[in-house]
Amino acid sequence: MKIKASFLFFLAGILIWVPKLLMQLESPIWLTFVLGAAGLAFAIASRHFLLMAANFLLMISVFILMGIENYM
Repeated sequence: MKIKASFLFFLAGILIWVPKLLMQLESPIWLTFVLGAAGLAFAIASRHFLLMAANFLLMISVFILMGIENYM
């Protein structure tokens, strides 16, 4: 159950990125930080290392993209 919840949070975070990357629309991109943190908590509870890494990267992806956009 915890693995499914973590995976669903990860998928929801990815779906939030789609409008930003494909259509350059401003979506509620800051939700990826919250969804990534929630998914990370469930992944830690289930001890699933791949989901831990994926949700952690989702959680910090906003800051990575902001850094890339500022330098380009």
